Amino acid sequence: MKKKSFIALFIGFHICFIALKIHKQSSFIKLSYEKQHLETECQKLKNRKQELTTTLYTLKKPSSIKQFATTTLNMEPLNLKQVKRMHTT
Repeated sequence: MKKKSFIALFIGFHICFIALKIHKQSSFIKLSYEKQHLETECQKLKNRKQELTTTLYTLKKPSSIKQFATTTLNMEPLNLKQVKRMHTT
């Protein structure tokens, strides 16, 4: 009787260990996939940051500002004759 209960207990423990091993593997695969997804998203965000930084520096250039003023705002270059000086007292 003791031998049968020992064998049943032994088999039960092994089944539990197999179930835990399967659970561990599935958790590992799930976390691996999530890590890969987050790394891809991080790379996309780094690329987007680089694009935005490049655009910012391009827009800060004086030539770009001048082009925007003349094309979009219909501004014209200013001559020195057009400048009037005001005296403050």
